[in-house]
Amino acid sequence: MSFRNPLDLFLKIVRIRPSLIQGSEPYDFPHGFCLSIVAFLSAGILRVPYFFPTMENLPPEVKFRKRSGLPVGLVLAPLLRAFMRIYATKALLIFAVNKGAAANLSAAKASPRRVRRELYGTWGVDLGQFTPDPGGQCRGRGTTRNVLFVGRIVREKGIPELLEAFLRVRERLPDLRLTLIGEGPMVSEVRSFAIEHSLQHVLSLPGVVQNRELPSHIRMADIVVSPSIAVDAWAEQVGMVNIQSIACGTPVVTTASGSIPEFIEDGVSGVVVPEKDPSALASAMIRLLTDAQLHCRLSTACRRAAELRYDAFRNVAATEQVLLAALNKRPRGRGPISAPADFSG
Repeated sequence: MSFRNPLDLFLKIVRIRPSLIQGSEPYDFPHGFCLSIVAFLSAGILRVPYFFPTMENLPPEVKFRKRSGLPVGLVLAPLLRAFMRIYATKALLIFAVNKGAAANLSAAKASPRRVRRELYGTWGVDLGQFTPDPGGQCRGRGTTRNVLFVGRIVREKGIPELLEAFLRVRERLPDLRLTLIGEGPMVSEVRSFAIEHSLQHVLSLPGVVQNRELPSHIRMADIVVSPSIAVDAWAEQVGMVNIQSIACGTPVVTTASGSIPEFIEDGVSGVVVPEKDPSALASAMIRLLTDAQLHCRLSTACRRAAELRYDAFRNVAATEQVLLAALNKRPRGRGPISAPADFSG
């Protein structure tokens, strides 16, 4: 449903009179916060239940402490925390995508019976689209090694550390190639780096690619490197590129940043190293690029992990059943929103 502004959305919801309303992430300020208020108010007026997902893994006091100057940050965090307490208390269900989001809900006194850990909104991947190489996940590799990065070309994605690690790995593997898919303010710095170190022939920046084209790029890579770094107002909430990569049977080298370790198990679906550590990053890359048995084992294991946890269609269906079960537990007819039975197991 399209809408011009929050008021327009509110009026359309009241006119449509839905049986269930999906709210927004209140810590996504200001857009998500405004939509959360719309969901809360319209559900109250229509006397219907609402639910909402949350994936913000930083406490509001951390996320907003430097936002728009000190006075605004001091006011904004308590305001959002207070709203979250009311919003979570009245919700039928809340889908927490990561442990940080669950901790924020706990701090807001949300009942554990209302909270479910699900990949709501993120869901996972289409396992029919993100597939391993048809030639086999443990096929023989040529002399040229290909490393892939996908994401915003920004400092918080660990671009400086990746470039330094790339130089170190090339001392051991001179045929190493690096591709960075994406756009961002550091693109010009990466190009200058390539010229400075005479790497124009092995470091490529193809820009943004369509999602349907991404699996082929991942399959051509020996490994995907995702060296994110948590900053003042942001930390990785899932790390979707990692999930897309393991679904293709391509092991990842990533960092213990934000919520990444919740989704990539070190030594099973990839190698997890500390943040801001080019040396550890380079060592992990060398291990995966030179140890064929390790690479094959992780390649097989990471696809299996994707099949078990990140099948988007299965996750959508499971979440649908959770919502239906919660609704069926409510009293018949329109009435005050009440807590569902215990769905936390």
